Amino acid sequence: MKFSVVIPLYNKEKSVGRAIESVLAQTHTDFELIVVDDGSTDGGAAVAETYKDERLRVIRQSNAGVSAARNAGIAAAAGEFVGFLDADDVWLPGYLALMRELISRFPAAGVYASAYESIGAGGVSACYAGGTEFENERYALIGDYFAASIHRCLLTASSVVVRKKVFSEAGGFNPALSRGEDRDMWRRAALLYPVAFANEIGARIYLDAENRACSRQAKLTESTAFFAEEVLARAKAEGTVNPSYEEYMIKVIIIKAQFLVADGRCAEARRLLRKYSCTKRNRKALVRTYLLSFAPASWRRKGAFSR
Repeated sequence: MKFSVVIPLYNKEKSVGRAIESVLAQTHTDFELIVVDDGSTDGGAAVAETYKDERLRVIRQSNAGVSAARNAGIAAAAGEFVGFLDADDVWLPGYLALMRELISRFPAAGVYASAYESIGAGGVSACYAGGTEFENERYALIGDYFAASIHRCLLTASSVVVRKKVFSEAGGFNPALSRGEDRDMWRRAALLYPVAFANEIGARIYLDAENRACSRQAKLTESTAFFAEEVLARAKAEGTVNPSYEEYMIKVIIIKAQFLVADGRCAEARRLLRKYSCTKRNRKALVRTYLLSFAPASWRRKGAFSR
């Protein structure tokens, strides 16, 4: 079973070597590694080119964003399954072997993922699928991806393998997005195919790495939250919407309200939140955001996206 591994690279000179080495150290060795340099201005691409392994190649393009870089890697991929690893992060040596096992058990799925651990200033925190219907299973087909994802981030850009044909059917990563672009991709894929999950840590996410996307200020218009209402309305117009899907989208809409609160557009945020006050699964986040909209400006900016 051959995998195509895509590492999008932009100004990660200090960390990209660690990511590459974690792929080359995989116990499952049938893969190609595609590093897509997205117009880096540091020496990251040069670091990637120092690894003399016939499975690795570097593609260079003008800076167009992480979504465009991932899409370029997908287009160049020869494998049936495409895995993604951010240049900040690493895979544990058995990650691809774990994905191979997951694929063999659930061949009808389109998306495969493992648990992961995050490392930041506060130490290590493991993220499992605990609290769901498959918490006690090592390998599981998720019955309702959207219900399972409302209060936890099951999938990250560095812990997912996708069947390549899914991108032809669901579309690729949205180049207009710089925040939440991966979750937008998983949402579209999960509407078409089941998601399989391994309750075993396969990836390590470094939250304090250089140039981390989630640490940079993003514009609302570049976030998946900006389009959330439109996405939900379109789904409702096209037919019956699963209640868990609606709750999942309301969660993203609340993030839009948090953007508005942080930007001082508090009355607009409150109007938006009142439209979705019927929520059952997101009530705590909705009430918290609503109350925060009345707080002093310094509190609003600091507390809008805290958990």
